[in-house]
Amino acid sequence: ACGGVKSPQAVMGTVVKSIVAEALGVAPDELFHATVMPCFDKKLEASRADFSISSKSSGDTNMSFTTQETDCVLTTGEVAQLIADAAEASGGVADRSAFGADAAARG
Repeated sequence: ACGGVKSPQAVMGTVVKSIVAEALGVAPDELFHATVMPCFDKKLEASRADFSISSKSSGDTNMSFTTQETDCVLTTGEVAQLIADAAEASGGVADRSAFGADAAARG
């Protein structure tokens, strides 16, 4: 980000794809880092080129690659919708009122 300052999402992506990958002995592209964030802007942030890691692939090949630090961003609204949909699909009664007026209007 601007002046080397990163958001919490971007910092966690760096930790997961760099430190955790190294500790596990895997290439950063072998880990899938997903976040749940409150707004859609975080989806755009995660796709920015300056939030990617270039590295060599693990294994016998000497291929290099670039991978995003955050692979997937779900908004809190999307997670709430997934929970409500899963409850309905399993035969449970989903109380959509807990997820706000927008979720209740969609269902």
